Amino acid sequence: MNAPNRENLLGFLRSAYRDDVTSIRRLAILKFLYFLKGTFYCLRFYKEWRVGREKFKKYCNSRKDKAFVFANGPSMSDIDFEKIKEYQASSYDVITINSFSSKAIDVYGMVPDFCVFGDPYHFHDDEIITSQALDDIRVVNRYGVPSFVPMHLFSRSRFLESIPFCSVSNPYSKNVSSCYRPLGYYPTTAFYALSIAISMGYKEIRVCGFDNSYFLDFTVDPDGKKYFVDKHFYDQDPKKRYIDPSSFPKTSHVFLNFSRHFRYLEKIAEGFSGIINVSKVTYTDAFLRDFSLNIYREKE
Repeated sequence: MNAPNRENLLGFLRSAYRDDVTSIRRLAILKFLYFLKGTFYCLRFYKEWRVGREKFKKYCNSRKDKAFVFANGPSMSDIDFEKIKEYQASSYDVITINSFSSKAIDVYGMVPDFCVFGDPYHFHDDEIITSQALDDIRVVNRYGVPSFVPMHLFSRSRFLESIPFCSVSNPYSKNVSSCYRPLGYYPTTAFYALSIAISMGYKEIRVCGFDNSYFLDFTVDPDGKKYFVDKHFYDQDPKKRYIDPSSFPKTSHVFLNFSRHFRYLEKIAEGFSGIINVSKVTYTDAFLRDFSLNIYREKE
């Protein structure tokens, strides 16, 4: 029998995202491999880990007691950002995710207190980096917004005030509250932002845009290709996102993956009870609901 190579091991780890693991032996192997992966990651990027921890402590000491964490789902369309700025001036920090960080500034005149960038496209080389990513970098740097970036991408980061954090995944870990240990869900920037906010010690975290509405637009086209429509609330022309058949060969695999989005939000909620969902329309019941703050657009 041939020794397993790197690609085989990575494929075995990825299969945990696609299949329900029922074999006790396979589950034990997966847990052990994820533990090794997390340990190696933290050792490999120990220098970045130390830099991140020092910066993290500094910002924890200067934060407010409460925070808004804004993802990019359609429910964000109900939010009045002029009203958010009033709360930001007094009692709430604002944490934004990926490209909404620059759009919050350029479109709505709201400068976030912190940004979270977890997707690789913000860290590509000049030859392939997108114009949107360059815009995000330019705008965020213009205002010097502290930006959390994965430790393994810290050396490639163009954000002037980058704060490295541990983004390695171990879905079998219970950790959702420390962004300097392997995190107990698969890599998703919106999840990172919640764990970062919890780690920073906010007493109350109000979230919007965590809609998990992808499943509503899932389709199989006439050629048998699977896709969903990626609907960021600020997009004028939402794009189809085709699903890699090597990762998710069957529709059942796709919906199992959708279900994990809900399960991981529930896992995060179990780890911290201070998250409140202020979205008027949502498809997750993981968090408490409250609409008492005056943060919504007036009905026309």
